Amino acid sequence: MAALWRLSHQQLGGRRVAGLVGPLAMVTVVGMWAATVTLG
Repeated sequence: MAALWRLSHQQLGGRRVAGLVGPLAMVTVVGMWAATVTLG
């Protein structure tokens, strides 16, 4: 998540996009958790 945050600030630069990185990362984490629980 930290790497994604740094990448968004360096490459994309906009505060609007950087503000979306956190929520999108959390949705991704929850989705991956749900997928691994289902597969497990």
